[in-house]
Formats: sequence, C-alpha cells, structure tokens
Amino acid sequence: MKTSPVTLAFSLLVLVVTCVPFEVRWARAERALAMSAEELKARKIGREGIKAFDLGETAKAIEFFEEAYRTYPLPTLLYNLAQVHRKEGGYEKAIDLYRSYLRTVAKISAKERKDIERKIEELAKLLEAQRQARRSPPEGVRVEPAASPPLAPVLTSKTVVPQRTEPPSRWYQDTLGWVTLAAGAGLAGLTAYLVLSSNDLNDKVAITPEGPMRDELRSSATTRRTVGTVTGVAGGLLVLGGVAILIIQPRPQPQEQSASQTSVSIGLGWVSVQGSF
Repeated sequence: MKTSPVTLAFSLLVLVVTCVPFEVRWARAERALAMSAEELKARKIGREGIKAFDLGETAKAIEFFEEAYRTYPLPTLLYNLAQVHRKEGGYEKAIDLYRSYLRTVAKISAKERKDIERKIEELAKLLEAQRQARRSPPEGVRVEPAASPPLAPVLTSKTVVPQRTEPPSRWYQDTLGWVTLAAGAGLAGLTAYLVLSSNDLNDKVAITPEGPMRDELRSSATTRRTVGTVTGVAGGLLVLGGVAILIIQPRPQPQEQSASQTSVSIGLGWVSVQGSF
C-alpha cells in the first residue's frame, strides 16, 4: 500500500511536535542532574533568604544568603547580599559585595554591569559623607562667665541726648513700588497678546468648515480669551498697587529723645565711669 505525500507530511509534523517538549524536559533534567548536592542546597537556602527579604526581615535574609554562599559560591548570592546591606545602610560592605559579584559572575550584560558600577559610585559618595560627618568635631561645652566683683556705691546722673533719625526715602527710591508696577505692566502686555491671538483664532474659525479642526480652534480662542481676562485683571491690580505704593510715602516721624544713663563709680584708689548712650 502506498502512502500519500500528505499523510507522510502530517506524520512527520506530529512526530516533531511530540518530540520537542520531550527534548526540553530532557534538557532540564540534564541541568538538574549536573547540579551538585551542595548547589541544590545553596539554591534552596537562597530562596529562604529571598522570602525573608520580601518580609522585611533583613537580618535573617543576610544569614540565609551567607549560609547559602558558604554552602556553594553562587555569584547571585553576592549580589543579593549587596542589595540587603545597601538597604541597611552598610555602604562599605555593599560596595565590596558588588565588586565581588562583578569579579566572580561568568556572564553579565553590559547594561547590568553599568548599572552596578553606577550603584557603586553612588554608595561611595554616601560613604564619604558618613565619614565626613564622623570626623567633624563636636561642639564644645559652654562655661559660665565669672562673677564680677562688687563695685563701690554708684552715683547716677541722667542726661537727655537727642536721638538721630534717618530721613525717609523719596518716592522714586521705592523698589517695591517699581517692581509691582513693572509686574503689572508685564501682565498687561501678556493680556494684549492673548486677546489679539484669540481674535486671530476667531477669524480662522469663521473661515474653517465644520469639523474637529474648527472645534479645536474655537476651544483655543476661548481659552486664550479667558486667560487674557484673568491676567488683565491681575495686571490692573498690580499697576494700581504699584502706583499707590509710590504715591503713599511714610511721613518723617518726630525725633524722639531718650535718656542716657551715666554711672560714676568711686572705689579705693580708682574711679570708673560707665554709661549707655
């Protein structure tokens, strides 16, 4: 009995589809058999460390990862230890572990290597900042001043001395007024621009046929007119405020007189004159 080409092709297709999963399972089984008992144990302990890290138990995670690495030196365990120490603030230890990982890992992409080197640079800066803070000397203690010796009886006299006052600034020297006025003028200019551009958009709306483009132009014109109205009101208020600040100047206050005290101390063989002016 002859076999048709269609039947033969279908049979080959079924054979290939059936054998491919078997080959995949066989490759996985070969990899599992190739692992030593120590490596399998290390991977199992490392998974416990990952669980502890996910739960926030960083101390337990460090213990698991270190035990797993002592069982079998998998480079991934060094990277996990570096991540945990980095989270805990152990920057120096994390830098050493990152470098050990780069030195021992067999295959690593250029992107991953660059990312780890960037982490090492960031941690080095943080570590230097920690060391600078530790080297900074602490502030000294304060000592109470010694008590002054008692003075002899003091004769006190009061003298009235006029107090000098600074003259008030001129209206053209008021910086706040000019700044406020300039801000108002700037907003006024912005208002003029928004209103003119809104009018231009309305002209385009008038000659544009119905459709999405016309709706977009109308919306833009409305938005600019609204914003222009707001900036116009704000600019007007600022202009009025600047003018008011420039016009209203503080009047010179009458000079006040304050009494200054002069003290004369007389002791055995000495005379001391003290005063506040």
